[in-house]
Amino acid sequence: MIEHRSDGTCALYLRQPPASLTELCVVLEVGLSALSAPSVQALLIVTESAVLTLDADQPWRQRWMAERSEHVLHESMRWQRTLRDLRAVGKPVVFVLQPTGQAVPRVCGLDAELALACTARVVPRASQWGLSHLPQGLLPFGGACAALVRRALTPHMLSDEADPLAYLQPLFVTLIKGECLEAPEAQRWGWLSASDLLLPPNKVAFALTLAARLGLLIAESGAFTENPASPLYAAGQRARAVLTLWLHVQRWGAHLDDAAWHRAQRLAHVLCGGDLALPQWVSEDYLLALEREAFAAAWRELSS
Repeated sequence: MIEHRSDGTCALYLRQPPASLTELCVVLEVGLSALSAPSVQALLIVTESAVLTLDADQPWRQRWMAERSEHVLHESMRWQRTLRDLRAVGKPVVFVLQPTGQAVPRVCGLDAELALACTARVVPRASQWGLSHLPQGLLPFGGACAALVRRALTPHMLSDEADPLAYLQPLFVTLIKGECLEAPEAQRWGWLSASDLLLPPNKVAFALTLAARLGLLIAESGAFTENPASPLYAAGQRARAVLTLWLHVQRWGAHLDDAAWHRAQRLAHVLCGGDLALPQWVSEDYLLALEREAFAAAWRELSS
C-alpha cells in the first residue's frame, strides 16, 4: 500500500474501494505519518478511476445506509479533518490518477474531494472533473466547497470591480447538475491549478515518475500554491438570493424535485457564507463548519 521510493518520495496506493470511510481516513493518515520522515520530501497519492466514487454499490455507502446517523456524521467529520490535515501538511502531496478500463476516467466523488485537498495533481488530459454529490443525494462533506470557493472565486475578488456571481453562479450550476468538466475546462474554472500536469495519452504511463518530479520541485522551491490560513471570500445574501432565484426557475420547470431543491438551497447557503448580510472575508474554518452543518441536515433527510 505504501512504497518508499529511492528518489525521496513516498507513494500511497488506493486501488480498492474502502470498506468504510474510517478505513480510508486511516490509510491517508498513515501516508501523512510516512511524510513526516526527514528522508521523505513528497507524498504521492495514487488512485485508479472508479475506486472512490459515490455510487450506491460502494462498500462504504452500503455500510452508511445500515448505520445510525450519528456514526455517519462522525465518519464525515473525520474525513473532513483528514483532508484538512492533508492541506495543512508542510510538504507537497501530489494526487496521481491512473485510468483503468474506462474510456474516460472521471474524478467526481471522494476522489475529487481528495484531489482538491492535495498540493498538485497529475492526471490524464482526457479525465473529467466535478462533484456528483447532489444527484447522489449527498452534499460535499470533505471541504470541497471551501476549496472551490478558494480556487474559483477568491482570487478574482481581489479587484474591487469584480462581480462574484460571474464566478459563483457557473460553479453552483455545475454542482447542482452534477456535471463533470473536461480537464482543460476544469483547469480554467479552478478545479485544477495552472501548475497541475494534464497528460496526453502517450504520457499517462509515466504519471508516477512525472508526479515524483513535480513533488520534488515543489518541495525544493517551497512554492505551495494554497495557504489554508488565507481568508476566503463569502459573497453574502445578495449572491445567495440570485442563486435561489435560479433554483426557483429550475423548480418551476420541473428540473428539481423537493429533495434536490432543499439540498441545493443548503449548498447555496454554504457557498455564499451562510447568513452573512454583506460580502466579507472569512476563514476556512468558517466555511468548513457551514459545510458540516449542511451535510448533516441533508443526511438526516436522506436517512429518514
